[in-house]
Amino acid sequence: MHDDTGHGRTVLQLEQLNELLEAKVKSQEQLLAETQERLRTLFENAPLSIQLIDVSGRTLQVNAAWRALWRIPPDVVENFVLRGYNVLTDPQLEKHGILPYFQRALRGENSRIPAIRYDAAELQLAGRARWVEGNLYPVKDAAGEVRQLVLIHEDVTDRREAQELILRKSAEFEAVYQHLPEPVIMTSPERIIVLVNPAANALFGYAPDELIGRPASILEAEGTEPEHAPGAEAREVSYRHRSGELILTSTLSSVVRSAGGEVFGYVAIVRDIREQRREEEMRRFISNAGDVLASSLDPRETLSALARLAVPTLGDWCLIDLLEDDGSVRRAEVVIADPRHEPVKAKAARFTISRDRPESPPARALFEATPLLIPVLEREKIGQMALSGEHAQVIIEAEVHSMICVPLMARGRVLGVLSLLLAASRRSYTERDFSYAKQLAGKAAQAVENSRLYERATEAISARDEFLSICSHELKTPLTSLKLQLELACRSLQKPVSAGLPAEALNTRLGVATRQLRRVERLIDDMLDVSRIATGMLTMDMAPLSVRELVTETVHQASEVFQSAGVGLTVEVSEDARVHGDRARLAQVLDNLLANALKYGEGKPVRIDVGRRGDRVELSVSDQGPGIAPRDLQRIFQRFERAVANRSITGLGLGLHISRQIAERHGGTLEVESELGSGARFTLRLPVEAGGR
Repeated sequence: MHDDTGHGRTVLQLEQLNELLEAKVKSQEQLLAETQERLRTLFENAPLSIQLIDVSGRTLQVNAAWRALWRIPPDVVENFVLRGYNVLTDPQLEKHGILPYFQRALRGENSRIPAIRYDAAELQLAGRARWVEGNLYPVKDAAGEVRQLVLIHEDVTDRREAQELILRKSAEFEAVYQHLPEPVIMTSPERIIVLVNPAANALFGYAPDELIGRPASILEAEGTEPEHAPGAEAREVSYRHRSGELILTSTLSSVVRSAGGEVFGYVAIVRDIREQRREEEMRRFISNAGDVLASSLDPRETLSALARLAVPTLGDWCLIDLLEDDGSVRRAEVVIADPRHEPVKAKAARFTISRDRPESPPARALFEATPLLIPVLEREKIGQMALSGEHAQVIIEAEVHSMICVPLMARGRVLGVLSLLLAASRRSYTERDFSYAKQLAGKAAQAVENSRLYERATEAISARDEFLSICSHELKTPLTSLKLQLELACRSLQKPVSAGLPAEALNTRLGVATRQLRRVERLIDDMLDVSRIATGMLTMDMAPLSVRELVTETVHQASEVFQSAGVGLTVEVSEDARVHGDRARLAQVLDNLLANALKYGEGKPVRIDVGRRGDRVELSVSDQGPGIAPRDLQRIFQRFERAVANRSITGLGLGLHISRQIAERHGGTLEVESELGSGARFTLRLPVEAGGR
């Protein structure tokens, strides 16, 4: 028998349970639908482009952001992308190199696809080209098998274009920065060098990138305080070259800050002002040089001041060579900057410019009156321009590597040459240095000329005073004798004949008076001749004449004087010749030479030699007196000069000067040969008349 009551309760319970299950399922379905709706809404409204792809490569679903990113029409998405498109067979994967990222995701790995540029020309895109990054995430089942791929895209076009703009601007900045003519240095807040342009590397002597990463203090001179004030004016800062040389600059420094005020670093724009400062100093130097050079009229002091002005301002060495009146060259000054070169200086002082080596720079500047600049003196060429092998060695020892030679010129005449040398400083002369040297040489030449003019004026005044003293003495002596003889003669004539002087004695006194008158007349004639020579009014009465006859006549007139002086006179004529000349003036020359020999010959015999050499006739007068010092051989032909400064020797010192002028007016010469203790030989050389013997 069945228990119907129990069965009914069971059925009821089952029905209740079923209702509960149905309610639960309905609740779960509603929750699932809500969840699915939320997921769908989230998927659809996600800000990033999302594309669901199955493992075969077919697209299952895309969201609004995907459609907005790629701008593909809805019908194409529905009919092609979600049905016929397979991403794994898309040729763009191969083109853009994306396939390996998909393969990695299919193996279960997350994969990030780097930004790829998609061209606007591609059919799927509208408008501009864009940059897109991607992330691939594999969706796995409980067993770990990959069932789907989630591809999330991000449009990074704006960011990428901003980066490209930054890079482009950076490249532009780099190009400008690298080509700035002014040196620029940028440092970090810790003052580590982060940027240096080529101009700065060149200024400081470093190779490219050699300063990057090093502290800024490597460039700063000792005692330099860094200053970084925004908007500060440029200030003078000394930096140190790699070689250790100090570099004076005008530097504008500033702080580099972010918009928020954070310090990014410091930047300094540097301008080398060494040349500017040197220009200012040289202007002052040249301006002051004139005052210094004009402070003394002593030629030696002027030259010394010139040399010391030039060293070390314009050079490490200064040499001054002067052209003497006789054409020789004298080394007047040698000044050096480095005391270590004193031994070399002593050697250099011995060498003088020679016409035999006109190729040496100082000789060229002097004899060609042309300034010379030699920026680099090449060692292999030193031997070619040196005066000798020893001189070349001195130049090498002095370490000379740059040279300026400037002639000292005043009133169109070359006085000497100023040579400036660079050695220890190791820099080379520039055109600007050349200009300074020429300016200094111009002022120096004027100062030297003024000193010489003053010296000559002083000598002229002294010579004038000496001449007046000698002249008064020379004129007074014969005039006194003349006066005495005439007074005695007058007294004798006033007495009775028996008490007066005998006629013979009277004639003797009158003879003495006549000779004294002739002596005065000769002194006056000499002074007049000097005046005529100075004014160009010394006239000549030219005619053919025999040199033998000229000598015979002149010796005959002078024989009485030689006999009374007890001096022997010998004449030797080896060959006669005819010349075209002024008989009286040539006789005056010979008479002056004989008088000179008698005066200085110490009573020893005098000899006259006449001969011919080529187209010239030579007439020589030789004495056996004390001779003439080498330094006086040319001086004695000047006005008011005598070989012996002795009042016991009579004369105005005009005879030889007048005689040389007369010789030169005849196209001839008058020279002297002499050695101390061996007498003197004066030789008159005259051109032989054409066709004459």
